[in-house]
Amino acid sequence: MKLILWLLAAVLSIAALLIAVQGYWILTRTTEQDVRQLVSNNLKLGSSSEDIFHFLDEHGFEHSAIREAGPTTVLEEAGYPASTRIISAGRDNTSRTWISTGQVAIYFILDASDRLQSYIVEESFTSF
Repeated sequence: MKLILWLLAAVLSIAALLIAVQGYWILTRTTEQDVRQLVSNNLKLGSSSEDIFHFLDEHGFEHSAIREAGPTTVLEEAGYPASTRIISAGRDNTSRTWISTGQVAIYFILDASDRLQSYIVEESFTSF
């Protein structure tokens, strides 16, 4: 009887631990909407590329230099040609499940003067 109680306690403890880990992952995730809100609160349309780089560095985003978009599916789907000038940025491990991790990418679309014309935020997931 004691062995059964110990086994039951062990199973319940493991289940509680797994629930706590999943709860932590849910509470600490960064969603696409969180990033969109962060950008809109800190950068206005017409912001300079220097302002964009400062924002990205301040908030810990990895980013590219100013470049042509090239064949980027999300930008093509939004109607931007491959020659569009952009700054791309992202953050890995923004969310986690038992089988995948999330990443958030930001594409800052620049005008001819390298000022913010628009931006696209995209969340994606990678399986283990």
